Amino acid sequence: MKALIVVALVVLAVLVFCCWPATILGVDEDALAHSVGALHCKDTGNGHWRCSVDDPQNSGAVDYAVNTRSFGCWDATREERAPSRRYPKRVSGCINLIDVVSPF
Repeated sequence: MKALIVVALVVLAVLVFCCWPATILGVDEDALAHSVGALHCKDTGNGHWRCSVDDPQNSGAVDYAVNTRSFGCWDATREERAPSRRYPKRVSGCINLIDVVSPF
């Protein structure tokens, strides 16, 4: 019975790590950029980031103000100085294992 409990706890820990690796590793700018779909993100302090998403139709980028929450989840709001109907005003998501290990 004890072995079954240990196995269940290990499986649970692996599942948590795969779904929300930032809980253990913290928020990394590359992982956050991949999760948001941005070219890059810059830490502005206290869980706030600025991420730039490529906008080839307008020969530039659309900036999002991104706030990170627990478990590596985030909420992003498009900045008004860069209006674009192509990109949503607000988006949210969570950093997952693919975001952490992706080389792009």
